[in-house]
Formats: sequence, C-alpha cells, structure tokens
Amino acid sequence: MRQHIWHDVLDQFRTVEFYHNQTTVLSSLGHSLGWMLGNTLLAWIPVGLALWLFAGRVGVNFPIAPPRSRTLHWLVIAVTIAFLPNAPYLLTDIVHLDSAIRNIGPRAWLLLPIYVLVIGSALIAYALTLRLLLAPVVARGYVKLVAVLLVSTHLACAIGIQLGRAQRLNSWWFVTRPLRVLEGLSHALTDPASQLFIVIVFVATTVGHIFADRVLVKDRFPQL
Repeated sequence: MRQHIWHDVLDQFRTVEFYHNQTTVLSSLGHSLGWMLGNTLLAWIPVGLALWLFAGRVGVNFPIAPPRSRTLHWLVIAVTIAFLPNAPYLLTDIVHLDSAIRNIGPRAWLLLPIYVLVIGSALIAYALTLRLLLAPVVARGYVKLVAVLLVSTHLACAIGIQLGRAQRLNSWWFVTRPLRVLEGLSHALTDPASQLFIVIVFVATTVGHIFADRVLVKDRFPQL
C-alpha cells in the first residue's frame, strides 16, 4: 500500500513530460530554457503587484501609484495570492531533469546550474512577495498572526501546486471554472497520494522560504 502511494506521488510530480518529443541536445536545452523563463516570469508577477500596493509603506519608490479604490486594492491582493504558487511551483520542476537525462544523456547536467538559478530566483520572488504583503501586519506588531499567515500561505501554495502540477488546473480557473477547481480541491484533500504530495511540497516550500528570506532577502532588502 505504501509503495503504491509513493508511486502515485511520483506520478503527480511527473504529470507532464517536457522532453518526450525532443531528439537533439540543442532542441532540448532550448525548450528547457523557454519554459524556465516563462515560469520564472510568472513567479515574479506577484512581486510587481505587491510592490504596486505596498511600495510606499516600505519606503520603496514605485513608478505607478497604488489603487485608490479599496475594492481594486483587495482585487489586486487576490490576484497576487492567486499567482503566488507559481514561485514555489518551480521547486517541483527539478523532476524534469530526470526526463532530460533519459532523452539527451549526461549533457542534461548542463541544465543543473540553470535549475539552481531559476529555483533561487523563484524563492527570492516568493520571499519578497510575502514580506510586502505582510508589511502592514508586521508594522502593527502582530508577530503570532504573521506566523499563522505564513504557515497558511505555504499550505495553500502546496495545495495550489498539487492542483496545477498533478491536475493541470490554471490560476484563472478560480474565476472561469470554479466548480472544476472545487472538484479538484476535494480530490486533493481526500486522495492519500495527493495528501502526501501536499505534505512534501509544504515542507519544501517552508524550508525554501526560510532559507530565501533569511539568507537571500533579509540583508539585501533591509527596508522590507
């Protein structure tokens, strides 16, 4: 039973094979760089949105004034949170290195430094976004609330990654296909393999955030 669950978990990580139609080293490397760049841009969208909202509160100059409408303000926060899982999502992309090795051989290890840079960039984006979003809470001294919100965010992202990675749901489906999202959420929370997947990603996201926040962000962005 345990082996069956672990097999299902690995299948969830490997839902999409990016290399099955790649026949040359150059095309495989080019394809890898393409989706890495795309996913990295998605990971940094929440940073831009959070800066738009809270740059003034943390003493950072931003060229666009924040929205004056409270409704628009909360709408932007909702969009930011919806895109937030794209950053830790990149942690799970490391599984595609195995596919690259099987298809293009040892030269696939040329991708490893790029994976490290991409994942590092995503973790920085994740840590920056959370610092910006939580800046008003930190300013009020609600330390315990900050901890609760961080843990809740990591867990929500882990669930979101399961929905995106294993079930191939998109962020905008919360608006366009809410019933499909609810169906996927129900499966994620009741299926044993999906639950284990969520736990693994939650731990990886938590550890990655702690590392990025304390080592890569805290000293370099003291104003946050």
